[in-house]
Amino acid sequence: MTYSEQELRRLGSSLVETAGDLGAKAAAAISESVPFYRDTASIGADDLLTSCTENLRFVFSALASGKTADTTAASETGVRRARAAVPLHEVMTAYRVGFRSVWEPVIIGGRNRPELSAQTLLEATARVVAAQDSFTDAMAIAYSREQASLVRVESERRSALIAGLLTGSLVGGRTLWEIADTLGLPNSGPYVVVAVSCADVGRSPMPTVADELGHLAILSVWQLMPNAYVGVVHLRNRSRLPQLITVLERLARTSVGVSGVYDNLAQTGEALRLARIASAGTPRGVRVTVFDAAPLAIAAGTDPPTMRAVASGVFAGLPDDERDMLLDTIEAWFECAGSASDAAARLYCHPNTVRHRLHRVEKHIAKSFTNPRHVAEMCVALEVARRFGLD
Repeated sequence: MTYSEQELRRLGSSLVETAGDLGAKAAAAISESVPFYRDTASIGADDLLTSCTENLRFVFSALASGKTADTTAASETGVRRARAAVPLHEVMTAYRVGFRSVWEPVIIGGRNRPELSAQTLLEATARVVAAQDSFTDAMAIAYSREQASLVRVESERRSALIAGLLTGSLVGGRTLWEIADTLGLPNSGPYVVVAVSCADVGRSPMPTVADELGHLAILSVWQLMPNAYVGVVHLRNRSRLPQLITVLERLARTSVGVSGVYDNLAQTGEALRLARIASAGTPRGVRVTVFDAAPLAIAAGTDPPTMRAVASGVFAGLPDDERDMLLDTIEAWFECAGSASDAAARLYCHPNTVRHRLHRVEKHIAKSFTNPRHVAEMCVALEVARRFGLD
């Protein structure tokens, strides 16, 4: 052990004895110089004093013993600050301010103490700075781990609450209205439910939708499910629905279904069912379907296997080698509101050709284009054929 080492240990021991006073000085400097600590009440004065005192005591104890500093106190501080939602950079600033406020006077005072050599002060500074770095690292690691744990717990809690809202079930004894209040939703409508189909399981197809709606003062909560990304959206008033649709159309990469507008949270589960039906019934070339606005497409997509069987029965009499051509003709005639001339222009043929083909369809499937019931059946069957094919 060198003379310098003896001096270091004596200096460390004297600093440990004054750790309480030095901790109070550090806490005062932090409260005065760090805006977050000065302007908020999230960290109490006693908590800050205890934290500063314990951290300094561990640092100076390491100097007194010559051993590696115990960073337990720093880790505990990191956990407490994460739980108090103190920003990490504010905590690190507090560490720097507190350390500087204590150590600079120690160095200045040490120069007036003949028993402390310049070499001892220099070595003490190096060791204390290294210990402080270790403390800061330990605090930051503990803070990050605790913050990640808190985020995970909060995410699981929100998921359970949103699931309760969507299913109409109570969560932890809370009513639907209490759940909505906890999630930040008003407890009265108008609402809609949005169901976005997922291309990849476990990956949100619209990760920014809540933020973008929030910029328009449209509140929403979202839940990722195995095959859909589901949101409960509060519109403030029904006239906001077009704004919602505009955002969804811009963000959509898969089919999106929107329920009809409703006012009672107890209807959320049924609205989810309708939004899923609307998503499944989204017409070709369309990204977003509102349940109330696309009855034909929704009817076609309500039960795909059953509807495909029904459609195949409607068109069963069409010859295989002509079926595609005849279906194209039916589709053009429907889209042209029953005008043979307009349908012919679309198909690049003569209007009489269109009429001839329609007569052949009537003959093959025993249905008439002048019978409203038959026309309705063929409309739905054609929609199913285009979406799901025929058997």
